[in-house]
Amino acid sequence: MTKDKKEIIRSHCNRCAGETKHLVLASRRVDDSEILDDFGEIRWWDLYELIECCGCENVSMRQTDYFEPTQEETVVTYPPKVLRRRPHWLNQLPDPIVVIMEQTYQSLDVNGRALALMGARTAVDMVMTDKVGDVGSFNNKLDKLEQTGVIGSQNREVLEAALDAGNAAAHRGYQPSKDDVNAVMDIVENLLQASYHLDSLAKRLKDTTPSRK
Repeated sequence: MTKDKKEIIRSHCNRCAGETKHLVLASRRVDDSEILDDFGEIRWWDLYELIECCGCENVSMRQTDYFEPTQEETVVTYPPKVLRRRPHWLNQLPDPIVVIMEQTYQSLDVNGRALALMGARTAVDMVMTDKVGDVGSFNNKLDKLEQTGVIGSQNREVLEAALDAGNAAAHRGYQPSKDDVNAVMDIVENLLQASYHLDSLAKRLKDTTPSRK
């Protein structure tokens, strides 16, 4: 069978970061059943599909479990869904912050949006403590960051918005929308990149750029 004649389905693609068309490269269905007293025969099946994204050609596996008595269908993909890509510079951050951010991304992958906001708030607090020390409350740390020139007044307002969203999730039962979570993650990733990754890039450029003669 040629590639053009293969079955096409829709499935999540981690590389494309969304649902795309996939070619079914191979599939195998396993049927099973059992006889239960006072009920009769129950049936179920498992379908395993090796699939390829029609856009980026990333290959993954999809498992569909179907239970006939309840007509319940469960779909799982391997590797698991990644709903927000990790920045390529993530592992260049201090180890404790990498751990918190990985747990934050994992929460997003399973739609734990409130937990993700709590993780993002923790990451911001860790950055502030790293830069200015443990000087008390979030406001004290923001004051110190602004006084020392690490952030400007506009950056402070942005960070305050992210911290307040995290506080609301942790203490006021706030259930953020997907857009709100992505906004907070944009803010936190921007802070992390500016605080660690861009500093290392600037230092490397300074070290490798020839000096004036």
